Amino acid sequence: MAATLLLTQQQIQEGVAAIAAQVAEGFPEGEIPIVCVDLAARRFSADLAALLEGEHGRFCRITHVQPKDPDPIPEHVFRDYNLVVDTLFDTGRTFQLLQAIPGMRTTLCVKADIDPRLWRLPEWWAYLVPNAYIYGYGLDDSDGLSRDLDDILTDEPLPTGARVVSRIEVKTPI
Repeated sequence: MAATLLLTQQQIQEGVAAIAAQVAEGFPEGEIPIVCVDLAARRFSADLAALLEGEHGRFCRITHVQPKDPDPIPEHVFRDYNLVVDTLFDTGRTFQLLQAIPGMRTTLCVKADIDPRLWRLPEWWAYLVPNAYIYGYGLDDSDGLSRDLDDILTDEPLPTGARVVSRIEVKTPI
């Protein structure tokens, strides 16, 4: 099956810009310590930090964590009030593993089938995406070769009418 384009590079950058504006306004004054979750969030974290610093005048410091690694998370992360950044919120398990980190959470994409009664959703997010395996923009495909793609795609068939929905289009909070 041919890949289905879910989010273009331009749409991704528009989503990152919208989140940057919300974070700049809603995160406490001063430095924004970003906790970047896994490899998948490195590109999103870097793009977000660049916008926060360049367009909003907020200094950012990025710490990379691997929540499933046996190595402990750096101590300063537990002392700071952080912005925890992950590119995809699908099962909620990653943020659950990091729930001891104080601060707020943001993600670019939330899977549309998440039951908000079961998980603490991120404070900021840009898009609801169909419940399919997605890759690109830092997210791997099954071969591990698609992190560097500029777009977000899926190889899975989508149900009729399934589409990406911008947070702006969501009438009621999920």
